[in-house]
Amino acid sequence: IEINGSGLLTDYQDRIIYYSAAETRRFEFAMDLADFDTGLVWQRALSPALNLEMRLLQSYGRADLQSNGLIGTNAQRFSTSRQTGESIARASLTHQRNPTSSVEAGGELAFNWLDAQQSFAVNAIEIPLPQATTLVEELRGEVFASTRRQMRENLRIDTSLRLEHSTISQSGDGSAHRSFFYAKPRLLATWAPARNTQLRLRFEREIGQLNFLDFAASSNLANDQVLGGNIDLRPVQRWVAEFATEIRFARDGVFTLTLRHDELDDVVDLLPLPGGLTAVGNLGEGTLDRIAVDARLPLRRLGQ
Repeated sequence: IEINGSGLLTDYQDRIIYYSAAETRRFEFAMDLADFDTGLVWQRALSPALNLEMRLLQSYGRADLQSNGLIGTNAQRFSTSRQTGESIARASLTHQRNPTSSVEAGGELAFNWLDAQQSFAVNAIEIPLPQATTLVEELRGEVFASTRRQMRENLRIDTSLRLEHSTISQSGDGSAHRSFFYAKPRLLATWAPARNTQLRLRFEREIGQLNFLDFAASSNLANDQVLGGNIDLRPVQRWVAEFATEIRFARDGVFTLTLRHDELDDVVDLLPLPGGLTAVGNLGEGTLDRIAVDARLPLRRLGQ
């Protein structure tokens, strides 16, 4: 049994003043935060080949934020008060059939929520914000199964399938109720053609995690930004194809080259709103190609 927990209290204030011949700009920001989380992990060997693991996680957060801006004679004020929470229960069974093969299966249930109230005023006149007051709740369940097989001494195959269903409901200034279902397959092949060389090939469907703060309004007055909330957000979905080669040299040296291509649906980015506001929203389809080079060079000999 493993039990852990943490707490964080933050009281922060700052002030920024810009001077110019045209005008003086003054910005003040105050933040009062409290975050707590606790977790429990329980493991038990049901047999020499079968192991059970259960996890319980609970987190809670509270935030009070206030931004004030004075640009010339134009005064702005943005206030936020919000509470967040997350509860997760997870259980998995692992069967080690033999030294070269294992199977894992299990499930996870999670409940997330955000309760937020915001206000925005210019020269003491209240400006309506999209989703200024909102309560967002998500109930998400997932079942999964994975296998690991050492095909040969230098070849390993990992496969998994996750089935996720979630329901998101929102109330307050706007109401919405949506359900999502995603299948997330994964294949990873690892081959070592030589003792110092490893090749990895991965195909996987990834589902992004929605940021509940994007459902509510927010601001950055110093950058002249006020964001409205969006009740119709959908998580970004990615089909990922990735190839990586890793070469080790001089005992401690490592060179890694990674090529990756993503096919995306429901890309998340900023969208324009009436009145000069913006909000986080879904753009549609997209692609992303990346090349990454990583090198770790041993420098021990330079010190001798």
